[in-house]
Amino acid sequence: MSLLPEFWSEDWVVKAPRMPQLLPKPHCTGPSWTFLHWVVSLLEGGPTSPFRAEPGRVPWAKTRPPGARLLAPTPGLAPGWGPGNANAKRAFNTIQPTLLRDKLSRMGVDPQLMDWISDYLTGRPQYVGLKDITSDTVVSSTGAPQGTVLAPLLFTLYTSDFCYNSELCHIQKYADDTAIVGCIRDDREEEYRRLVGDFAAWCHTNHLQLNTSKTKELDNKLDWTTHTSHLYGKTQSRMYFLRRLRSFNICSKLLQMFYQSVVASVLFYTVVCWGGSISKKDTSRLDKLIRRAGSVVGMKLDSLVTVAESRTLDKLLDIMDNASHPLHTVISNQRSLFSERLLLPKCKDQQA
Repeated sequence: MSLLPEFWSEDWVVKAPRMPQLLPKPHCTGPSWTFLHWVVSLLEGGPTSPFRAEPGRVPWAKTRPPGARLLAPTPGLAPGWGPGNANAKRAFNTIQPTLLRDKLSRMGVDPQLMDWISDYLTGRPQYVGLKDITSDTVVSSTGAPQGTVLAPLLFTLYTSDFCYNSELCHIQKYADDTAIVGCIRDDREEEYRRLVGDFAAWCHTNHLQLNTSKTKELDNKLDWTTHTSHLYGKTQSRMYFLRRLRSFNICSKLLQMFYQSVVASVLFYTVVCWGGSISKKDTSRLDKLIRRAGSVVGMKLDSLVTVAESRTLDKLLDIMDNASHPLHTVISNQRSLFSERLLLPKCKDQQA
């Protein structure tokens, strides 16, 4: 006998005509919020909760919006640090209920709650509706229902058993994105390569397929020209709407709100990662856009360098206040023994 009402795990996808940026994404039905919050509170509240036990995991729904990607760690902390970003293909569709139940059991999750989750994930009817036409129903027992808050949470639990944190390498996770960060000095990359190999093997064992088109390996010699050019074009296209708003005699305060929410949110996205590493030419190019936006808004706006330094400082203070952060020890070791001020890391230029 089913423990949950069938319609709670039913996937009903309503297809909408493709009209870019005018219509919301297809809507999917799901379980009631009462059930979701009950599951979340039980999973997060226990003493063996994976959200407390895994230091490299970014809180699943408190710090970043859905779809946000962790691109790189805070730059400039030590020479040779470089991330490899791994992305799982169709991640939420690959959850194996049997494997998830075994992992929940090792976490000490209540057996009745495990029964509810297993029943929620197995035997799920799925169909697509377009106007008055409905497709045939397909029953699925793999993955989690799309469009629900519970899907990223269950995937987080599903992947929580692989974690790594040493002096030279650590893993940072957010939902289906995993950043493997390693410090490679003097071509000593054995630990990093071994960690990447172990991660690939673990993905195979857990039926997770890496999305090779989104899996990239970076080093400490980053060139952000392509990235800044993309930002320039994207920001410039949004400036059109800012100018249009001004033509309707919108007050300066509302124009500033529009700039911060629509233009600056794109321009300064992950600026902590790249703001201090781009060339003077790229900085000047982006600052011209900001000054142009300031003339439209009617006030002076913070430059790229000002925003980057402010957000980097905020991020640095957050890491220093969070003892469980993977970079907490690295930054703490940079304190001066006399003044307790942070010192720049010692770097050596490799001579050819």
